[in-house]
Amino acid sequence: MGASSPSTARPARRDVELVFGHLDALVDRIGAATDPLAALRRELHDYGRGNVGEGLRLCRCVPAQAGEPRGQWFIPPDADADHRLLFLHGGGWAGGSVEAYRPLIAEIALLTRQAVFGLEYRLTPEFPFPAGFDDALEAFDWIRAHGPERHEGAAEIGLIGDSAGANLAAAATADLIARHRSTPARLILISPMLDLRRPERVISGIRDRVVSGHVLAGSFAAYRGYDLDPSDPRVSPAAASAAVLQQFPPTLVQVSAIEYLRDQSVQFAAELWRNGVSARLSVWPQMPHVWHCFMQDLPEARQALHEVADFMATDGA
Repeated sequence: MGASSPSTARPARRDVELVFGHLDALVDRIGAATDPLAALRRELHDYGRGNVGEGLRLCRCVPAQAGEPRGQWFIPPDADADHRLLFLHGGGWAGGSVEAYRPLIAEIALLTRQAVFGLEYRLTPEFPFPAGFDDALEAFDWIRAHGPERHEGAAEIGLIGDSAGANLAAAATADLIARHRSTPARLILISPMLDLRRPERVISGIRDRVVSGHVLAGSFAAYRGYDLDPSDPRVSPAAASAAVLQQFPPTLVQVSAIEYLRDQSVQFAAELWRNGVSARLSVWPQMPHVWHCFMQDLPEARQALHEVADFMATDGA
């Protein structure tokens, strides 16, 4: 989708207003809670406002242990056993779960015709960096060798994440490249956190209460665990060297034109282009953060999911 000029004004469409109103109320409840962490984890279970697609009805869900981390396989009826996806959920590294993301993961599985493994990585503050990051790397290795229903080695592994999960996906990719290890065949980043070097920078033309500079800075402070340099590519993949970036796989970046993470998404795609990587930047006007979750409320959610499936079915150009 092409981007229109972003605006701080609320979209006039009734369906979009409904979703923004839902998210505003969710943010308000978290802010008013005596235990914000517990409230965050509770509220994220209803982030998608109960939206469910056909994927959850048609896919089989199979719990599995990916080494030490655990998760679930989402297996569509016509799954290609040799091609698999690892999904890393969002939630500011502190919340979110595969259970909360079941409708979205199942829809991705159905549309891509690939078995998708949703990872329950360890969350901060109980398990600060590098716990979740290490879980993502371990799960990537595990699903390469262990597919659903006893299928073994995969011909191709894709990596997809949203928000903080997209941060883990891009950071894991950069780390695998830096250590000369096998990398994802394709990378999909939805509303991604990619640069924590200036988490409270001022961004103009946005309408986003889910992720703000204050929220991003607080999430990073809890995630870093120790004096982790924000320019470390394991937390700011946008800070990876040109030698690493030029080896990134074909990458799809989807972001809203009015969300806080817009500019770093655009800049990251531009860095990939400068380094000769086949990258697709998809900027969607007037959408909320991770609008894909609203597959019944917003036509753009289904359109974005179809774009993901189309990207997985091509060479990523």
